Amino acid sequence: MVYLKIKRQDESREWYDTFEIEETPGMTVLEALFYVQEHMDGSLCFRYACRGCSMWKLWNAYQQGSPACLQDAGRHC
Repeated sequence: MVYLKIKRQDESREWYDTFEIEETPGMTVLEALFYVQEHMDGSLCFRYACRGCSMWKLWNAYQQGSPACLQDAGRHC
């Protein structure tokens, strides 16, 4: 299992939601976020850039030299 702890906010407050999903081999953090959005909480919104795009600054998070969204979800969540 993979646990995603996601910081959420609206106009008046901030909070964290935790989602438990079944890990699939090779699942990336970005794929895990899409899974949550599509199957568990359609209100989840996030920004991302496609893998072929040079706009990785949208993530503003790098781990071990590569964008966080491409990291193995099982190792980093």
